[in-house]
Amino acid sequence: MGKQRWLRVLLAVGGLLFLFWAVFMLFFPGTGHNMMASAQPFDRSTTQMFGGALLALLLGTVMGLRDPIGTKEVVRLMAMSFSIIFVVAIYSMISGYMDIKPATVGSLLVDGLVALGLILLRP
Repeated sequence: MGKQRWLRVLLAVGGLLFLFWAVFMLFFPGTGHNMMASAQPFDRSTTQMFGGALLALLLGTVMGLRDPIGTKEVVRLMAMSFSIIFVVAIYSMISGYMDIKPATVGSLLVDGLVALGLILLRP
């Protein structure tokens, strides 16, 4: 598989991850919040704002899908976005602010692999 195709696969997987969390955070904020941090106080507006931000990131992955090499700046921005989310989530888990649950750990693994793949492929 060529570089362009791998970039598309990574962006598609990352985009699906953003879509998954965005749907829960926007339309089922209580459930989405409990999937991440049931021990923390629930704030519907903050949870939904996070879902909206994930939709914006989803748009970035969609923009990069058509031509990852031609839109390399967008793909690099997405690599940074996945990396930042990865670091913040690890920090939140270590600090005890985010529960270690199957949904968060699974998402974190996918996020980290997508970030690493996009960084290594350097469009």
